[in-house]
Amino acid sequence: MRRMAVFQGVRMLRFGDALGQCEARDLSQLEAAEVLGVSERTFRHWCRRFEGEGEAGLVDQRLGKPSAKRVPLDEALQVEELNRSRYAGFTMKHFHERLCVDHVFRWGYTWSKTFLHGRGLVAPTPRRPLVVFRDGKVYGELNGSTDIFRRDFDAKAVKKFDGKWITGWAAAQEGRKGEKPFRTYRVAEGAKWNVDPFTSAEQKAKPFKPGTQLYNDIHAMALAGNRLYTVHKDGRLKILNTTDGSVVAERKVPAPMWDGLAIAQGKIFLSTLGGEVVCLGNISK
Repeated sequence: MRRMAVFQGVRMLRFGDALGQCEARDLSQLEAAEVLGVSERTFRHWCRRFEGEGEAGLVDQRLGKPSAKRVPLDEALQVEELNRSRYAGFTMKHFHERLCVDHVFRWGYTWSKTFLHGRGLVAPTPRRPLVVFRDGKVYGELNGSTDIFRRDFDAKAVKKFDGKWITGWAAAQEGRKGEKPFRTYRVAEGAKWNVDPFTSAEQKAKPFKPGTQLYNDIHAMALAGNRLYTVHKDGRLKILNTTDGSVVAERKVPAPMWDGLAIAQGKIFLSTLGGEVVCLGNISK
């Protein structure tokens, strides 16, 4: 509601500016409509409403009204109760199937998953590990950790690389033994270096229970020259020397959007969870 009200205010400001230019004959009605991204007919309709009712005539009447497609509260609460009790332990896919078959649920899988995630009943889907590459060199994060590796490939190495991934049965067997049967571990075999700039040795030494869901906490990565820029989900930025993986600089930045780091024209740009794009400075500094 608050975001839509902001959009409504922006639309009024843009309309007022376009209308002023139109009245000053700097723009035709067709050109003013193109500036606003609407048809000429819609622009004329807005003008008539503005002339008759002022800004109140431009208010979107849908604001503040519940959507006709909104899931009723009693059905939403029933979904939550069923997930907590009768279908506790079901995967999201199977739970939604039972909702549709046994309870004639009319809404989609995406709504169910988003609703239960908001209630804390469904864990977020693990994000893939980030990887960047250039000139035959691959830099990436190992699944379920904050380890970063560099592996160099050449024509001969690519020919000899076994692209056959581990089967589900074999992965389950290794998982039961507390190992990490992930694809990036295969890619990192024979890595030139492997470092963890974010997690202390004491924390890494702590054992984890087999079957525990592990997450990839490096949420942004970019490569420029001989520097690898990595950002932890909590906002810790570490800059690594690509030659040996050593940390050459670090600082605190806003929590990043997933894969929201970019380098252009010698500057570092970061998309934040707060919806902002910030320039962190020049890559030479």
